[in-house]
Order: sequence, then C-alpha cells, then structure tokens
Amino acid sequence: MARRGLNIVMISRTLEKLQRVANEIEQATGQKVKVIQADFTKNSVYENIEKDLQGLEIGVLVNNVGMLHNPLPCRFLNAPDVDENLVNCNIISVTKVVAPYGVSTPMTMHQKPGLITKTAEEFVSESLHYVTSGDEIFGCLAHELLVIASDSL
Repeated sequence: MARRGLNIVMISRTLEKLQRVANEIEQATGQKVKVIQADFTKNSVYENIEKDLQGLEIGVLVNNVGMLHNPLPCRFLNAPDVDENLVNCNIISVTKVVAPYGVSTPMTMHQKPGLITKTAEEFVSESLHYVTSGDEIFGCLAHELLVIASDSL
C-alpha cells in the first residue's frame, strides 16, 4: 500500500517490531508510517487507538489481528484452552475493527492459498481494487461473497 502512495498506520503489541518495519517501509517508499502499540488481548486498547488515530483519514483498514487457538480446524468454542485473551483478540477485536476471512500468514501456518484463502499479497492487491466500493468491504470478491452467503443463513 505504501508503494501505491498511501501513508500507513500499523498497530501491534511489539513496539520494536513495529518500529523496525516502519523504518523499512519509510526508507523503501518515502511514505509516512505511524506506529501504535496495542495488545488486542486486552479489551481496554480501543480508547487509546481511537485517540492515536484522531485527525487521520483512514481510507483502508487491513485487520491482521488474531491468535491461533488450535492448529487443527475446529469450532472455536470446542477448542481446548479458550480463554479471555483469545476471545478478546479473535472475537472482540473483529467486532470493533474489520473481519477478513482466510489469509495465509505465519499465524495460520501458511494455509494453502486458493479460492477463499488468499496470500497476504493477493489480499492487499485485491482489496485496493475494492477500496472505493463502499463504506465497509471485506477485501476481495471471494470474501464479499462469503459475507453475503453467511448473512443469508
């Protein structure tokens, strides 16, 4: 996105990693990068995020927040060791921010990309095509169709 001329805001719990990646993006693209440290396992982070975003016009939001609760696919509540941190990170953050479906990342152990599961690069590229399609989009055509299908159930 920075290569396409957008300034970036990155939010993560690891400040050092944020700063390193922000510097890399700024040096490679010349775009501004703002970093916000936030631990999404804590339900108290949203007020600070909102304060840190004051005055910024957010055109694209990519939500990559999540914790893997089980290496094997299973229903969320049937997984062992579901705790408050997992619920805050995987459920509360989604309802307070934005919800893509499958994206192949290290957290998802690089699930095999396909029709529904996209690589991070594919997801970002497709989402930039849809960014002017409305107030809320789900990033790519396959994920939009999943939303339509799930809403009709």
